[in-house]
Amino acid sequence: MKYELRHLPDLQGQKVFVTGASGNLGAAVAAIFMLRGARVVLHASSAASAQKVRVGVCAACEKYGAAAGAVGERCAAARGAADVPQSGSGCVRAVAAGEVADQPQSGIGCLDDLPENVAAGRGLEDPPIIVADFAKPELIAAVVQSAACELGAITGIVNCVGWQAVHEYNELDSAVWRQMFDINVTAAHELTRAAARLMTPGGWLTHIASIDGLRPAVGHAHYASSKAALIMQARAAALELGGRRIRVNTVSPGLISREGIAEQWPSGVASWQRHAPLGRLVEASDVAAACVMLASCAAGAITGQNIVVDCGMSATPGW
Repeated sequence: MKYELRHLPDLQGQKVFVTGASGNLGAAVAAIFMLRGARVVLHASSAASAQKVRVGVCAACEKYGAAAGAVGERCAAARGAADVPQSGSGCVRAVAAGEVADQPQSGIGCLDDLPENVAAGRGLEDPPIIVADFAKPELIAAVVQSAACELGAITGIVNCVGWQAVHEYNELDSAVWRQMFDINVTAAHELTRAAARLMTPGGWLTHIASIDGLRPAVGHAHYASSKAALIMQARAAALELGGRRIRVNTVSPGLISREGIAEQWPSGVASWQRHAPLGRLVEASDVAAACVMLASCAAGAITGQNIVVDCGMSATPGW
């Protein structure tokens, strides 16, 4: 990490739903938001990935300087646990097709006894996990309502859900194309609509897009098209929700570093490092920092924008 967390805006009072928290980026976003004072609810795509969420977020908290005392004990317990807790703090809630969660009224959640923040007021309580498959957009309204019930209200959402696959253009059938758009675009649209119904003025959404949405890559036609659509979906939502003082933005990362990537894709990593003006891969914490900025009051006039975090790769010539 190239910065200190104390240099990021404070997020005390923010109640944030982080989707796609089982991935490297989602875990970093969740951890850094918690460290900056936000209370969070996490999302996992399946019951099998719920434990991965718990372990990943705890590891990210430790990596970025969080784990101490009771927080460290919970992280250690999570790494050693065979199952994710099913009740109490850190509970897992599955959302099934056709389910409608209790509806928060006037921004007040349906839970009266929400846990208090711990660790010097920071939002480091063991966060609840909501399990739902975002390939089924019909579930998303219930997912958002469940998150609002856990938090008492939602002030913001960081949507890290995404699917990436490589297919040559001539191999792209309509089923794969639809699946890509269902997960990367339709789910984001339904998430935005559902959140906007519950948010009060000052709410915000940040969707994770990609630089592929700005310039295509071979084998990424469906992915690049979906991310381009996501960027425009967010911009259109920002236009129409601005009258309610709800902000919608996207963050487009470049190639994000993760454990083992240099061994798994040595040629791609070497090429990126050679061509990116900053000479390095993007860190998940770089993207999380951009999301923290967009969540803060410092970004009160920023909406309908796509923030590119790519170590300068988009500035390089394409010929």
